[in-house]
Amino acid sequence: MARMGLHVCATLACVFAGFGLISCCTFASPTLLCLDIDYNNMSYIQSLIDLNAPEEFYAYGATNMGNTIISFGQRENLNSITLADCDIDSFQDSDIFKVLPGLRFLNLTINGLTAIPHLPKSLQWIDLSGNDLLFSVANWDDTSAVKAFFSPLEGLELLQDLDLSHNDLGFFGGFSISNKLKFLDLSYNPLYKIWLQNTPWILNLTYTNIEMNAKSTRIDNFVFHPRGQLKRIDFNNAGIDRIDTNFLETLTAWSAQCNLQISWQYNPWVCDCHSVQLRAWMVALSRTSIIPDWFQDGITCNSPAKVAGNTLVSVAESDLVSVGGTNCPV
Repeated sequence: MARMGLHVCATLACVFAGFGLISCCTFASPTLLCLDIDYNNMSYIQSLIDLNAPEEFYAYGATNMGNTIISFGQRENLNSITLADCDIDSFQDSDIFKVLPGLRFLNLTINGLTAIPHLPKSLQWIDLSGNDLLFSVANWDDTSAVKAFFSPLEGLELLQDLDLSHNDLGFFGGFSISNKLKFLDLSYNPLYKIWLQNTPWILNLTYTNIEMNAKSTRIDNFVFHPRGQLKRIDFNNAGIDRIDTNFLETLTAWSAQCNLQISWQYNPWVCDCHSVQLRAWMVALSRTSIIPDWFQDGITCNSPAKVAGNTLVSVAESDLVSVGGTNCPV
């Protein structure tokens, strides 16, 4: 609830309706337009928008809006829009939000969106969680595909909070957005690859969540600016089976400088011939005085069966080699 600070609903009825406790009556004022749950009269909704020119627009559970045709015009005073759980799969006008110069808060959670809509540069908070946003990891190196999918997020220089959780993203990265971004949630996506190399927006990031991803995650070129503000990364249940030694070195150095907290338990670590270098590095680090608290959890092998249940550092290098692996380094 802390991240809701940028948006204040003017009636408690609307807030409670979001939790299914009571209904939210249709309510209109010069500052807020709050729509009743399951209210689907699009022409009436449009007339209310046109008549009241609200600063905030709130609709929760207005089902079957579908390819919505409502328009907010180009009102400079409209700063907050919530269209949550409204069954919106797309917007007939792709620039419905982009033409709103004062929009700071946009909540599109729990809809059926398959693409990120065009967004105004004024946005500070975006919630796109619980949609059907799909990007296959197979296209991660297709520059044009990455640009086409993530381009709405590019150039949002004021963005501080981005929630893309509970979607179908197999890949995230290859683009740059606000260097003011502080909160990034990618949890509950089938992430396989995260590529954040040469992305200056990582500078002020304080929290990122990659918890509970459905597939194995490879974290490549996840680079942190040496003067950044990152305080917490959650990799619990992220489906991570391998991790690059250079990436782990970066995290350890960062932790020593900035008190970075990292959670990475309950992952299906594969300990085989590809883990030899990582094990050697971890053993060496364990003999120094700079070992961070989070490192104590170590890496517990999930497979192969011969080493399952053991921490990586406790497995002999010869055993890692003997269990083999695909394309083992010579």
